[in-house]
Amino acid sequence: MSTARVLVVGAGADGRALAELLALHGFEVAEVSQRHAAGVARAWMPDCVVAEAALPEHEGRMLVEQLASIAPRPRTIVISPRPSHALDALGVTCLAKPVDVERLLELAA
Repeated sequence: MSTARVLVVGAGADGRALAELLALHGFEVAEVSQRHAAGVARAWMPDCVVAEAALPEHEGRMLVEQLASIAPRPRTIVISPRPSHALDALGVTCLAKPVDVERLLELAA
């Protein structure tokens, strides 16, 4: 079985912590800012994108739409203090903070 590639979109300590957690569990991880996420995703072709939802709603939705244009489309997980069910319609899984680590690892695999 190959190692899943996970692109972590987030700034600061939260993004680094997510990237470190996933790497410790055997994932191949890259960490980027929201501004560079779509370009890196197109070039690196991750299996999954995990976005820290400190992003403003408009920017978060824009990121999700950009990721949807990538083929094959990576699974997308948004972590937020207030999960948005509006993203469900876009094929995005929302996880509430504090993150259920087991669920995150299951979804990212």
